Formats: sequence, C-alpha cells, structure tokens
Amino acid sequence: MRSEPYNNKDGYKIWLNEVEQKQLLEYYEEKPEERLAILLGLHGLRADEITNVRKKHVRELQTNSTESKYVLIVPTGKSGFGEVPISSELKKQLYMYANARSMAQDEAVIDSSKRTVQRWVSRAGTALHEIHGKEWNHLTCHDLRRTWCTDLYYSLSGDRARELVMAFGRWKDTATFKNSYLGKPTDSVVSEVMDEAKIN
Repeated sequence: MRSEPYNNKDGYKIWLNEVEQKQLLEYYEEKPEERLAILLGLHGLRADEITNVRKKHVRELQTNSTESKYVLIVPTGKSGFGEVPISSELKKQLYMYANARSMAQDEAVIDSSKRTVQRWVSRAGTALHEIHGKEWNHLTCHDLRRTWCTDLYYSLSGDRARELVMAFGRWKDTATFKNSYLGKPTDSVVSEVMDEAKIN
C-alpha cells in the first residue's frame, strides 16, 4: 500500500498493490453485489457510475484477436460519455450476477445508491485495517480509481500512456490527473526496472 496525506484535508490518498486488491475483493467473497461493485471500482469507475452499469453497456471489440476483448460504456457521469477497457473476468462476473437475477439488458446491475457503494468500500477498509493496519481505514471509492489509473498507466509504454489513461478515465485536466490520481510506480514496475538494470 502506498499512501500520501492530503494537502488540504485530513486523510490519505491510497494506492493498493495487487495483493491488497485481492484482499479487498476477498472481503466480499460471499456478497456478490458488493464484490462486483468493488471490481467495477478497480476498473476505474466512480461510485455514481458503478450504480449506473447495465448489461447493455458491455461492448465486445471488433478486432482480429483470437481472444474476446471488452469495453464498458459509461454513458453518463461526472466527465460524460466514455468507454473503459474491462477484463474478461469482470465481464463474466457482471453477466453471471445479472443473469442469476434475471436482469434485463437495461436494468441497473448494482441496485444500490452511490452512498451505499461508498459505505461498502469504507466498511471493508475498516475491517481490513483491524487485520493489517496501514491506512486501510482511510480507503474510499476514489482510491480504487487511483489504483486503477496508476496500474494502467505504468503497464503501458511510450508517450501514449498518459493520453490513453486520461481518455479511459475521462479526465480533461492534466494537473488533476497527475496530482490527484496518478501515483508513484507500482512495486511490480520497480521490480521489472531493477531486473532490467540488473540491480539485485
């Protein structure tokens, strides 16, 4: 976990590593709606966008790839229309959850309010703080978006990384993107750089 105190308010900005993301999802292993909401947050969606997801928003990309690739359409939200790349796992979980409840294509998959989703994240953070300490008790939905932003940014190469992540995250202001969301290189990236530079 990486954390930085806010400049203008109490609390911390948090970025979760891969193990911590797994711990967060496992906290809601027996609660599929909550787990799916967390998974959507870890794909860059804001709390209000999570509550607006429908099956019809999943679009399969038309490519020459032998593997199916998907994006999630974000029709409305703070930054307006956009499309976010999603994992096959998220697509599968979303469809399994919706189909098990016989949800229509245009029915909200997460049938809860923005505040409820925010409470789910805070509740998990408080519980995980009791187990692991650190700044888990400061975890918010925005931290899931920060984590997604940083992981995606450092997994891309070249000059297009910032442009693509800002487009997927629907950020228009570079300063907000860099100062409020983008964290330092992840441990995985640092490890790869150390291998490449032969730092043992």
